[in-house]
Amino acid sequence: MRKAIIGLVAIVAVMTVAGCGDSGGSGSQKKASDAISDGTYLVGTDIPAGRYKGSTVSSDGYWQISRDANGQDIIANENTKGDFYLEVKQGQYLNLSGVEIAKIK
Repeated sequence: MRKAIIGLVAIVAVMTVAGCGDSGGSGSQKKASDAISDGTYLVGTDIPAGRYKGSTVSSDGYWQISRDANGQDIIANENTKGDFYLEVKQGQYLNLSGVEIAKIK
């Protein structure tokens, strides 16, 4: 019985370290490659401010930077195909659809 419990604890530990468990984040869809995909993110809270390189992952890629969570006060946006770059600042909202972005280090 003790060996079974130790084995179970080891499996859970490996799954947690490997990222197989659900992080329970609010809408964030970060992948193992640190790519950020579809969703709306508050810059400085959900994702860090800075420059990002992105690429389209579906036939209809779109990104939008706005001043409000409703996306009504648009700062910049683009329907995109292929690779692109964008920069977001603290307090802005970033909406992604059909694209993935990764922070430029």
